[in-house]
Amino acid sequence: MKILHTADWHIGKLVHKIHMTHDQKYILEKFSDYIGEAKPDVLIIAGDVYDRSIPPTDAVELLDSVLTGILIEHGTRIIMISGNHDNPERLKFGSSILKSQGLHISTMIEDIYNPVVIDDEHGPVFFHTIPFLEPEIVRSHFNDDTIRTFDDAFARIIDSMDIDKTARNICITHGYITSGSDMRESDSEKPFSIGGTDIVSHRHFEKFDYTAMGHLHGPQTAGSDRIRYSGSIMKYSFSEADHRKGFLEINLTDRNLSVEKIELKPERDFRIIRGEMKELMKPENYSMGNSQDYIKAILTDPGEILSPFPTLKSVYPNLLSLEYDRNSSENRSDNEEKNLTSIFRQNPADLFEKFYNTVEDDPLKETDKNIIGEIYGAAMNAMRQE
Repeated sequence: MKILHTADWHIGKLVHKIHMTHDQKYILEKFSDYIGEAKPDVLIIAGDVYDRSIPPTDAVELLDSVLTGILIEHGTRIIMISGNHDNPERLKFGSSILKSQGLHISTMIEDIYNPVVIDDEHGPVFFHTIPFLEPEIVRSHFNDDTIRTFDDAFARIIDSMDIDKTARNICITHGYITSGSDMRESDSEKPFSIGGTDIVSHRHFEKFDYTAMGHLHGPQTAGSDRIRYSGSIMKYSFSEADHRKGFLEINLTDRNLSVEKIELKPERDFRIIRGEMKELMKPENYSMGNSQDYIKAILTDPGEILSPFPTLKSVYPNLLSLEYDRNSSENRSDNEEKNLTSIFRQNPADLFEKFYNTVEDDPLKETDKNIIGEIYGAAMNAMRQE
């Protein structure tokens, strides 16, 4: 049985006030093309299908289009659970009708007792779903006041499951599952709680042949090669700039399985560039990579820079973030105040010359300096006459 494990699509996501729907459409169409060629038996989407509980219209339309193509055109069954970003009731709407088309949506605690069963030549495979559930919901369901943390909740849920140990069992869930200090997080992940009460031990999942997890955006394991995060399908923060995004392809035989990471190339990547302004503005530097990539720039210039954001944006059109990394972070605020004061004290013609020299490799010619000086002088005279 060939299974594709994905998670954290976050359709409708905003990154630095930029709607990512176009980028998501591009990557999901590439993903759908792969499904058409590879013809997997099952697609897993392990939560955070949408980025917010009430997704925008274009996000709903995109999901509808992608799932329709996978189900109808490619004939691949889909098992999808809700994550902490999803609204369970909204995501589950129409699930009874969609089930007959091969789309299984799990969002409620009652769904944990209804595994999806799919047969292959080796017999049945039980897909057990545990959607994102707050401990309060689990505590109320079991009428058990000892359930206080997410770890308590998962332990109680899995203990209550009827798992046929003679068959193959796959768990699909969403949470902070870890074996200790091995958890790698990203800035784009939304925490469930504070104080460590959201941490769940990987040991609860050792009875499954494979556990497909969502929530952490970096692909990683949790204590075992059979307990895995696929990671998000694309990058959603600059803390993920070095991630290789995509999905996992699991080939399951009788009791053996293999896992392969399949990478998906985005239309526009997330990149971090670092250096002094003059270096970053050189054609050989800004022509590296895709000119349309989303960029975070870290300037290392020791002195003041005039209008750095628009200057960089003139050659990096999708510049989203700008930071400074000067020699001494201790004196940064003092230096910035001094630099700002010095800017106001300088002649505007001199400031223009500095700006020109920053953008261009050749210094401003003497004749051009004179022209700028004349323009400045004429402007000042006009202001005085008013």
